[in-house]
Amino acid sequence: MIFQLAMAAIFTLLFLLYAIYRLISSYKKKKLAPLTYGEIPSINKVIYLKIDHDFPINPLSPAYQMQGSSWKKQMLAHGEKLKKKGVHSIYFSHGTFAGDDPLDLARLLGQLLPHSSPLLKKFTKKLKNKVLNDLGNIHDDYIELLDNALTSQIDVINFTWTSGNHHLARVLGSLDLINQIYNDAVTKNISSGPILMIGHSHAGQLFALISQLLSDPDRILQFSKILGVDSKSTQEKINYLKNLEIDIVTLGTPARYKWQTPKKWRLLHIINHRGENHFAGTIPGLPWTRDGDYVQQLGINGSDTPSFFAKDQAINKKFDELLGPGFDFTYWKKQISYRRRLHNAGIHLLIDFEDQSLVPNFHKTILGHGQYTKYRHMEFLFRKIIEHFYQ
Repeated sequence: MIFQLAMAAIFTLLFLLYAIYRLISSYKKKKLAPLTYGEIPSINKVIYLKIDHDFPINPLSPAYQMQGSSWKKQMLAHGEKLKKKGVHSIYFSHGTFAGDDPLDLARLLGQLLPHSSPLLKKFTKKLKNKVLNDLGNIHDDYIELLDNALTSQIDVINFTWTSGNHHLARVLGSLDLINQIYNDAVTKNISSGPILMIGHSHAGQLFALISQLLSDPDRILQFSKILGVDSKSTQEKINYLKNLEIDIVTLGTPARYKWQTPKKWRLLHIINHRGENHFAGTIPGLPWTRDGDYVQQLGINGSDTPSFFAKDQAINKKFDELLGPGFDFTYWKKQISYRRRLHNAGIHLLIDFEDQSLVPNFHKTILGHGQYTKYRHMEFLFRKIIEHFYQ
């Protein structure tokens, strides 16, 4: 377990160092390249905001009973609005390296000791919650607090995937999420009313992949062929999901996989951002998190870390042809100079989370990427989701 965390830290550190080098090079050239990512988003789908804490949370404890009456009353009102609009389930999901097997070592150990994999995954998740708490991590206490605060018979689910930083992990994560949504819907006999899905960082890529699977009949055949599995069962579940209303919220998700949103989908992107236009930040402000979320602009195509397993590497190469370059520094270093914030679809809320500092604080904010999942931002987050989806 210690080795797994150490390797994840090393890969992340190397990636960030190289990213900083490329950002410096781009900044020195003083050149803002045009967007060349296929569909260019409409600028009128961008809204600039500043965060507020009109209903503050108790900073000493995330326990529901420790919160003030104004916060409880406001969250209860949010829950009532969600229920009135028919929302019956809220799915949260974490980003890369925040899951239960980011380097697939639990899978490897499971091949040697079949009963060890679940134990290692469980330990990894507990340790992650202990180390990160609510910084870029959807803590179990966050889910419990929200569940208690809404008090409106809305199921709140914390979906966990391996969180590997490559195509295969994300594709498998999207298929697992489809399975869970389908099984939950069938068990609860759900055929109408929206499902709200909220994903931090690359969890948004899982949602984008699902949008492709629901919109493109060839996608599931292509994925199944690469994975070497039968597509019949997954196709049945996809057909069921096509009839469901799904509202998607991404939190700091890099503009990477293309969205092909079905008719019954709505899409909202929330991004930590400071600046007078929709372009991402430049290197002089990185140590102070001056321009917002730097990870969101760096986690684009080419930024993957290669899997340790030769078989997975071969599979990822095949996915490159469908989803764009995975591990490709040459491609990536060219693309980061575009400083892209916007996705090819959806409404963008570029929100100043006010996490900049006069002294270097990038380590405390995860380069501006860790603010979305903070307990203190929960009420503001749901207020904005309701304003755009459920008024």
